[in-house]
Amino acid sequence: EFKQVVNKAKEDGKIVLVDFFSVSCGPCKQIAPIYAQMAKKYRDMPIVFVKIDAEKNRSVSATYHIRAFPTFKFICGGRVTDTLKGADPGALETKVKQQLKKLEDGELDEKVQVIVQADEALVAQLLLFGYEKGAIEWALRVTSNNLQNAVTKLMDTKPEMIPTMLAMEESANKLIQENNAKVLLRNEEAKKKRAERKKLALAKQEAEKKKEAGTVGQGG
Repeated sequence: EFKQVVNKAKEDGKIVLVDFFSVSCGPCKQIAPIYAQMAKKYRDMPIVFVKIDAEKNRSVSATYHIRAFPTFKFICGGRVTDTLKGADPGALETKVKQQLKKLEDGELDEKVQVIVQADEALVAQLLLFGYEKGAIEWALRVTSNNLQNAVTKLMDTKPEMIPTMLAMEESANKLIQENNAKVLLRNEEAKKKRAERKKLALAKQEAEKKKEAGTVGQGG
């Protein structure tokens, strides 16, 4: 059920705020009504408030490395973007505002995975040692252009295994490219949702201004 909430929020471009609590935790009980009030206060914002009894949901708690109560986790795009430990209402609301701003500024958008390219200067250096260029480029890519690690990789890998390694790398890169395309598509959808929310917020502000103006006119 919790996974469905996270996936739905991901589709809708929203944040999930999770309160991991324990029924025997005093601070958890103290902040509970404040958390409920906060959920009502931000009900029209792109954030979903969730409570999870950590003792009854041990697998979820383990997944998010919960070690203290209460612990609040902010999740966006299926990944944790911030954490707060302890029952501090002020700090919690500050983080809520920060995360909402980051969401609207596009700072919480998913990141594409960069495919490392071999550094040509390092390739030239290793060519002096008699290694085959394709093997050198492969070793540099898989070690993120760390010269020492690339040399170790070349020394530890049998030449006849290089074609297999290259094929595996090509398959992995293909998956990365496919996933990056999906990430870019989701980010574009999130951008559209942000624009829609901004448009609705402005319309609401205009409506409130007209209402206030009408009230003032009637009073005069």
